[in-house]
Amino acid sequence: MNRIVMTACVGAGLVASGVASAQPTMFAWKQSVQGLYTVSARGPSAELFEFAAGFTQSPEIEYAQGVIYMSQTNGLPFNTTMRRFDAQTGDEMAPLLLTFPAFLPDDTVITAMEFVDGVLWGATTREGLGSEAALVTINTTTGQVLYQGPTTILDPITGLAWDGSEMYAVAGRPAGTTLSLYTLDLNTATPFTIGPITVPGIPALQLTAIEFGPDDGPLYALANISGGNSGQLFVVSTQTGDALPLGDMGETGLVSLTTRDSDGPGCNAADLDVPYGMHDFSDVFAFLKAFGSGCP
Repeated sequence: MNRIVMTACVGAGLVASGVASAQPTMFAWKQSVQGLYTVSARGPSAELFEFAAGFTQSPEIEYAQGVIYMSQTNGLPFNTTMRRFDAQTGDEMAPLLLTFPAFLPDDTVITAMEFVDGVLWGATTREGLGSEAALVTINTTTGQVLYQGPTTILDPITGLAWDGSEMYAVAGRPAGTTLSLYTLDLNTATPFTIGPITVPGIPALQLTAIEFGPDDGPLYALANISGGNSGQLFVVSTQTGDALPLGDMGETGLVSLTTRDSDGPGCNAADLDVPYGMHDFSDVFAFLKAFGSGCP
């Protein structure tokens, strides 16, 4: 995942910069309504971005270069079909048909994804049964999935996040056990355990996704829908695994999280307000509001 350089003007109530657009920087997927949502950590809050046709059981979405990639579960042919959406408009694009290595079982699913220097990485397990988590790479042109190696982590990896130098992973069973935060060596798939993810007052916090926010951090975590904290956003220490709640986003049932970088299609830094992808009077009003509040 690439990074956005952003500056926040608190008084203006918007995000603006001379080098980055104020377009949505985080997306989430809500399975129950089949909708993409934009997420703001300030608040925090989540707002509907676009409904999607059909029905998808999706453990993960990942953004890169203007496209939101969505893995699927629920057996063949869903687990070998990756949905794709235009991050500018929310419109669905042609799916990416995946070809897994022949030695992997038919019920192999991609449970987490992360772009690293233009390469889409994924974590896999066996649907329903569970198995040792493995790392794969996914060719976003051909759909070819290449096996990179086992991680020795026996629980499903529910989230991957890259900070520019380390790949972080969260893994664990979704019911009653404490999840752990790891780093993964991309050359060997070997994990290093940072520690359990703990929150004061919340025993065995269950997480469905992790993602670094724009501008090099922090590490955000999305609560699992099966726990009692659905709709909650957390921030996680990459040093200890300790987590702090940021609050309720006002939307339960969000199952995955991704951060938009600055290389996708868009207007430019003057595109400050919806509708994005065009210049209109709403951008002028947003600029005047920021200017009047002293936002540089």
